[in-house]
Parts: sequence; structure tokens; C-alpha cells
Amino acid sequence: MRFSFAAETVEELDTRYAMEFQVFNLFSVAVFTIEYVLRVWSAVDIPMLSRLPP
Repeated sequence: MRFSFAAETVEELDTRYAMEFQVFNLFSVAVFTIEYVLRVWSAVDIPMLSRLPP
């Protein structure tokens, strides 16, 4: 992902591969969003831990 962001700053690459960069960025955001949602969904509330001090 860092490579695509850096490559977008090069004018020649950006004009030639603008659509590919955009698709890759959208794909990356989708993958990381799904991963985040799944991690939140899979987190369980353990009653024993709620009684412990912070």
C-alpha cells in the first residue's frame, strides 16, 4: 500500500496507472475494514475480566 501511495506522487505513473492505483487503494481499504470488523465481532466479553480494576 505504501508503494502505490508513493508511486501516485510520480506524475507519469499517476497519469498512466491512475485507475489501477484507485482500484488497489479501494481493495486495500475494503480488506482492512473487513478485518477490523471481524476482529471487533470476534472480541468476546469475559465477565471475570470486567471485575478487575483497570
